[in-house]
Amino acid sequence: MTQGLYRGSSFSGAKNLESNASRGYHKTLMRNIFVSDMTNFDKVFPVALNHGIGIEIQGFIRPSVIANPLPHLEKIKSELVDFPGKKSLHAPFIGLSPGCTEPLIVEATKKRLAQGLFVAQELGCENIIVHYAMPDNMLLADDYAKHSADFWNEFLLICPKNIKIHLENVWEDSPFAFLKFFEIFSDERFGVNLDIGHAVACSNTSVADWIKILSKRITYCHMHDNDGRYDLHYPLGKGIIDFANIFPVLQQYCPNASFSFECDFDESLAWLKSKNLSSYIGK
Repeated sequence: MTQGLYRGSSFSGAKNLESNASRGYHKTLMRNIFVSDMTNFDKVFPVALNHGIGIEIQGFIRPSVIANPLPHLEKIKSELVDFPGKKSLHAPFIGLSPGCTEPLIVEATKKRLAQGLFVAQELGCENIIVHYAMPDNMLLADDYAKHSADFWNEFLLICPKNIKIHLENVWEDSPFAFLKFFEIFSDERFGVNLDIGHAVACSNTSVADWIKILSKRITYCHMHDNDGRYDLHYPLGKGIIDFANIFPVLQQYCPNASFSFECDFDESLAWLKSKNLSSYIGK
């Protein structure tokens, strides 16, 4: 089964993660806060350094990059040599579907996620964010959950135990698609990445209900704002999302979840401070 995940790829097996040395880092590290580079590592990495937070690396979501990852990988590795912060990798997702019934799509998904796992290990990432990618049709939820469980059980054969997988909502209208998955799949390495912006723009379920229903299954959150219709990745406070009431619910139902800002962190932090909400991210 392991060979199936690596079929057609140049990678062959999992390697042990190595920790980076903690040198030259002048801020107190907050281990549950990340900033996403939004595929622009050179621009955002200094923000992570300045604020003493982790970084979520997204450049490998691009098909042109993940198809030939080594040049980009070596560049990012060289920048991260002395970075002691935690690291996350957003896995490829374009055109992929772990729970699909079309074998060709499943094989492509296996190959790309195996490549993503290789990159995550090379960079020393402890989190991988993956789209659950269920079609927008709850009638398919049971079948999709079953095929997803089969896929991820196979993936776990090559995934080191110290890497966490966070399944992200995108087009799912409600958290019940995830509940169906977790009814038949259980592994301590898996949780939900609740994307707050997606929950507002792409579903009819309130963010508070997403949080209350999934509760401690939420292990990671993508933070960004929007206008309620489009996935705009505004900084917090620029759109219509009621973060003042969302943070307390997150604190109550999933207090250990990591927060990754998929938007301008400096603008978001300034707004949080202006509303006396920055304590929720330790600032």
